[in-house]
Amino acid sequence: MIIGIDVDGVLADSEPLYRQTINRLFDLHLKQEDITSYKYEECAKLTDDQMRLFWKTFYREGGWLKIKPVKGAKKFLNKLKREKHRIVIVTSRPREHIKKETYQWLKKHKMPYSELIFLENHKSKHQAALLRGHRFDYFIEDYYKYALDLAQKGIKVLLMDYPWNRWGKPHSNIRRIKDLKEAEKIILRERTIK
Repeated sequence: MIIGIDVDGVLADSEPLYRQTINRLFDLHLKQEDITSYKYEECAKLTDDQMRLFWKTFYREGGWLKIKPVKGAKKFLNKLKREKHRIVIVTSRPREHIKKETYQWLKKHKMPYSELIFLENHKSKHQAALLRGHRFDYFIEDYYKYALDLAQKGIKVLLMDYPWNRWGKPHSNIRRIKDLKEAEKIILRERTIK
């Protein structure tokens, strides 16, 4: 099977470090439950200038390489690899700014994968993958809008359950999961059924 996987919120536990940096910079006390949107400017009521300062500071302080992996991420990818699944990582991280850091982070944490695709020209994750010859059997995501787009294309989506995606409506191709261990069980169970 071809398994599509997002980076931030699925492999990389980015949110705690983002929030910690925002809290420090702007003297806030946000908790994960407060992050009810994918956009921090909405949750924390930050201006565009404040968001630019946050991203600039995060980059300058080496934040991209300090992000910890989501619990069990490496083990999960290794299991998929052993089971001969193709692992295609698709991220909306801006390629022109943090391509090198994304590759370094994956290497640093010994995350196996077949291909890494950056979204370009605002294509959907589905379109970006199709252009590279990939048709996903499953996609693991944390952003509801991307999950819905993939689900509407007939792809089974495992949506990591976080406060910022709980506003999304149910869809027959979207299944909420609490962690990657649950994703592993679902994917491996389907493999044995086929």
